Amino acid sequence: MEYITYGGISIINAVPAWLGGAAAIDLKVRVKVRGGSCGVSDFVKFIIDYLSGKFGIRHDICVEVHSEVPPGSGLKSNSAVAVGVIYSLLSSLRGSADPVELPGWLPR
Repeated sequence: MEYITYGGISIINAVPAWLGGAAAIDLKVRVKVRGGSCGVSDFVKFIIDYLSGKFGIRHDICVEVHSEVPPGSGLKSNSAVAVGVIYSLLSSLRGSADPVELPGWLPR
């Protein structure tokens, strides 16, 4: 199972109007989930551990992340990775996942 998310930019007009938003950019983050184990970043491990505790996952999961978004660039790389990992894990566990539900599963 592979899921693709995109980086983004913040559009902020918060000082004069108290408004802001975000727009996707054409830099992809590809997330693949499969059985077995593999090395993952601390951030991805945190998400896996969080969802494992929430859903009682007891088997090894390998999550591969391939990102075109440069880390630390301010282009929403962590957000894109988090959404991709959560969606991919929920889809592999449940058979499908509703993207509208994803914000409710993000670690707080």
